[in-house]
Amino acid sequence: MPPAAYDSRQVQIVLQSLRAQGILQPSKARAGEDVVIAYDLDALHTGFDSLVKAFPLHFLHCYAIKAAPMGFILQAAIRAGLGLEAASILEVESALFHGCPPEKIVFDSPAKTYKELDFALSKGIHINANTLEELDRIASILSATSSSTFPPPSIGLRINPLVGAGTIQELSVATATSKFGVPLTLDTSSFSSSSFSCSSSYFSLSNKHKVISYFHKYPWLTGLHIHVGSQGLGMDQLAQGVKVLIALTEEVEESLSKNGGEMERGRRITTLDIGGGLAANYLSNQAMPTHAQLVEVLREAAPSLFVPPPLSSSNRNGSSGSSGSSGSGPCVRVVTEYGRSLTAKTAWLASRVEYAFDNHEEDGREGQREEEGGRGTIGLRTAILHAGADVLLRECYVPGKFYHRFTVHDKDGHLAEVKEGGKEEGQVHARTPRLHNLAGPLCFAGDVIVSGIKLPKVESGDWLVVHDVGGYTLALFSRYCSRAAPAVVGYRIGREGGNEAGMGVTVEVLQGREAGESVLEFWGPRGERER
Repeated sequence: MPPAAYDSRQVQIVLQSLRAQGILQPSKARAGEDVVIAYDLDALHTGFDSLVKAFPLHFLHCYAIKAAPMGFILQAAIRAGLGLEAASILEVESALFHGCPPEKIVFDSPAKTYKELDFALSKGIHINANTLEELDRIASILSATSSSTFPPPSIGLRINPLVGAGTIQELSVATATSKFGVPLTLDTSSFSSSSFSCSSSYFSLSNKHKVISYFHKYPWLTGLHIHVGSQGLGMDQLAQGVKVLIALTEEVEESLSKNGGEMERGRRITTLDIGGGLAANYLSNQAMPTHAQLVEVLREAAPSLFVPPPLSSSNRNGSSGSSGSSGSGPCVRVVTEYGRSLTAKTAWLASRVEYAFDNHEEDGREGQREEEGGRGTIGLRTAILHAGADVLLRECYVPGKFYHRFTVHDKDGHLAEVKEGGKEEGQVHARTPRLHNLAGPLCFAGDVIVSGIKLPKVESGDWLVVHDVGGYTLALFSRYCSRAAPAVVGYRIGREGGNEAGMGVTVEVLQGREAGESVLEFWGPRGERER
């Protein structure tokens, strides 16, 4: 099955359809949208389906709502059989609102309040406690509540496997200074990336024993959870975190068995949550790595994770173990929390270029800079877009760490290509290459998506496309300068239709541009002039 990715070669077809339908219009028309985010709905659905098919049946995949929390995405995930992972109580409520069964919701916030814990417990939602103190807080709630008030609790504890940072420190959560999970310190004398030891010296004795003691203390504690980060982490690093999780699981079960705490070894921990973190490829049209490739890495690193539960036990996803299972697997269900890898490459953003101009160099020359290799000059040019640090927040505030591909399209949506020397025949939309700063609409100098990128010369009225924005884009939207959130459209492309590519395009507005009244209300209701 193909991965979750749109075909970037078809973007101009969709742009032309958006222009034809009046959704995108020139600035002088004083109508239409200045910027849209466009989702390939087939790619989105394919991604969910391919994830489910890549893993065994006892895996419950909970889509990370924070990646792209729009309702149409949550509904598509639920229809595909996924659960939902919530990082706030409002994400929990959103999951319930869109029809996700409570037993398929995972609540992961590091700052859960008593009130939020009350709500999650009352609904039977799985809670991953971030600290030992949070477990004590849950215990106080349960002890003060009648057993008939709440359904049986489903509680896990997040641990920090301390596998280190990836290439993006800001997205690495398995470091010594992380705010996430109970840290389990490595003993480097018994650990290497090529071998794994489950010896008692592997973990910090203090924290390991504290974690185990809490399993003895609270019989309702039945899960363990890790998440090492997202973009900037390799699959091997994710696998190392899973190894730590499996090793700790074995030690917890062994301790409970020795102390008579369980009737049967291997039955206390019934949920292992291995988090998410599969990176997305922003440098090309290819969607890689895939979830199927990750399965192979994880299977080699932690084969017991893929042993289905006994036939007598059904997992929370509603399926049982396969015939012939020995029942030696580490848990009844394994939970995943993928987000970026499911959505990033299913959408692109198109912004009208409102203005474009040449920059003045420090020596007074307007827009002249030597091209690498000394072959002529390329003018430095700035394009002012309707998308910047409001919707591409990380790209602007942490420059150089979050990359995208960019394409330039003329006012009608045709792809502009770089003019190659002496080969203009047939290149109707060919343009001279220039270096560009792609700047947003906000009122500060850092509102620049990318600096010094070589593109076909951008002109006012063009459409600038930012590729692979399906995750962690609109979800991070900023209200600085009181900008309205952009419209979101969905599209499907068939092989029948009358356009120049012979393809039919179906486009629907999934959510309109945020109303100006909504933005103004955010800053407070209109009141009397004098009080």
